[in-house]
Amino acid sequence: MLPIADWGSETTPFRFEGKAPIERSDQDPTMVDDAAGHFGFHVWLRVVDAVIARHVLIGVFDLPDRCWRDAYDDEVLPVEAAQDALHDEGFPKYEGVHDESCRCLSSVLAACPLGLCVGPRHMSALPL
Repeated sequence: MLPIADWGSETTPFRFEGKAPIERSDQDPTMVDDAAGHFGFHVWLRVVDAVIARHVLIGVFDLPDRCWRDAYDDEVLPVEAAQDALHDEGFPKYEGVHDESCRCLSSVLAACPLGLCVGPRHMSALPL
């Protein structure tokens, strides 16, 4: 996994080292409400949501309520936050895999900010 370049702030995005910042998206009103105007947390939660969606085809808000902001404030990596949430709900833990043709989050976030594909196989192979 790529190291974190910046955890973000109220006005700056969470971003991975060597990757362009992920833009804010106000398409999901629940995510906008949960982020409460904090740009860094909003982007971090988008990454967590994308990891969960690519692994089990549901979103972060399809899981029971969780203290996502606490995980962000504790600087829990998005993949780890997603793994913990899924494991707590009975999904098996998974390991990230990566190859040079990584397109794991391209349809969700326009570019793969993680630099890896999560799940038991390359995510571009999943039928979505």
